[in-house]
Amino acid sequence: MLCDYCKKRESSVRYTQVINGIKREMHLCEDCSRKLGIQANNFSMPIDFTSFLGDFVENYMDALSPLLQEKKTLVCDKCNRSYEDFMESGKFGCDHCYEVFEKQISSLLKRLQGDNQYSGKVIQSQKKNTVSPKEQEKSEGNEEKIRTLKLKIKECIRLEKYEEAAKIRDEIKDLEKLEKGE
Repeated sequence: MLCDYCKKRESSVRYTQVINGIKREMHLCEDCSRKLGIQANNFSMPIDFTSFLGDFVENYMDALSPLLQEKKTLVCDKCNRSYEDFMESGKFGCDHCYEVFEKQISSLLKRLQGDNQYSGKVIQSQKKNTVSPKEQEKSEGNEEKIRTLKLKIKECIRLEKYEEAAKIRDEIKDLEKLEKGE
């Protein structure tokens, strides 16, 4: 790609500038980038952040330093993985890590998932434990009826009675919806 400035040489520097939300991108050759004051691999910031924070950094750095060190040394007592290990790999070593790093990951989970409490599907074994005995008998009766209807479908197909098979299929779908509680 040719330099956007001189349009003569091959571009080797990609310069992106965002001002007031407007993004402007330029592809420049080394000579033009030097002329414009844009140095390749020069990542120095023209803004001194200490001027923003000023006295805060000087006065509170001693108070903040133990907190920063605590994060570095926080380690799961079961698997010996540190919080930094989690941040690098994105994976915990064991289920206990969720409790150990709860303070650090709470806001992260809220940002990623919208909440830090699991509210997904209920496992089938947990569903069965919440069903009353009458509902469970009805469910088992429906399962038996569905099995019988599936056998009837096979017989109808074998005898080429496709309309009857379709009616039985619809009946099975209705029973399966009842089974799921829809």
